[in-house]
Amino acid sequence: MPLPTIANTFRCAFEWTDDNDPHTATNVMHFLAPGKSESEVFDALDANVTADMWGLTHNATQIHEVKITKLDGVADTFIYGTGDAAQWSGSGGTSWIPQVCALVKLTTGAGGRRGRGRVYLPWLAEGMQDNGVVDPTVRASSQLAWVEFANNMAADGVALVVASYVGEAVNQVQAVNVENLVATQRRRFHRG
Repeated sequence: MPLPTIANTFRCAFEWTDDNDPHTATNVMHFLAPGKSESEVFDALDANVTADMWGLTHNATQIHEVKITKLDGVADTFIYGTGDAAQWSGSGGTSWIPQVCALVKLTTGAGGRRGRGRVYLPWLAEGMQDNGVVDPTVRASSQLAWVEFANNMAADGVALVVASYVGEAVNQVQAVNVENLVATQRRRFHRG
């Protein structure tokens, strides 16, 4: 399925790796940024992400690069390296649980599937959960970091949104919630 055309919207694929796992993980988030370029969107991301956002993930996980595509119908993708800086790395502990992740829910004012999104934080550190419940202290820090991230990005003119490819529309995120319970992450095949 080709990418839709949605004015002023950028698709940002956060590419994760883990030193102890040959697999990769990708988080896709969308941002509404009128008048911005791909490099300006990355600069805002780089200025606003913090290590606390990824504090529940294994300490050998990193977001090595962010692939940014403006949804303008041209589909050029620009790749930006993070330099493995601390704000792009996990810090939750030394052991991780396969196919278990932390879940960040994105809520907008719109109803239905088009009004909500999710970010799955891969390689949940084993010590960051107990019987399927996320560590409340680290969860609180992560929650605060995600809220600050969304607010700071919006203040920089790069608002976090949920994109509907079917409806070719976006809805601005109004609430971010790091869930109390762990989630299951299943592998998906890359489409060619």
